[in-house]
Amino acid sequence: MFLSPEDPRLTDFEQNVLKRLRRTLSKLDVEYAASSRTGLFETGDDHYGEIWYELGGQQVMERSTIEEVVLDQIYKLANVESPSRESENDFPGYPLAAHPKYAAWIFYFVWPLFVILIWRATKWDHGSF
Repeated sequence: MFLSPEDPRLTDFEQNVLKRLRRTLSKLDVEYAASSRTGLFETGDDHYGEIWYELGGQQVMERSTIEEVVLDQIYKLANVESPSRESENDFPGYPLAAHPKYAAWIFYFVWPLFVILIWRATKWDHGSF
């Protein structure tokens, strides 16, 4: 992997992909090949940003750190059909499945009335209404 420690793609890759692969694969070797801390001063390397995958003697290079793309490359190397992705929403619970009852009444009538009554109650003590 030719990504520097300061590169946000490396952090994204480690958090979303490598963390899960380390839990599921018994043998996973990761080699960090970038030599500089920021990646700005790589000496003439056009390889910066490349991530090489090797499995069963086959190699493939990918520059993406997106989880779906990485997993597709690993499945191709393993000659395994990737599982179908469900068409579920990435954010379960959004949009709100249940329609909130009386929300408009609460926010447009009850709450302002409550605030006005509290304000008048605090003004009542000072003799002004």
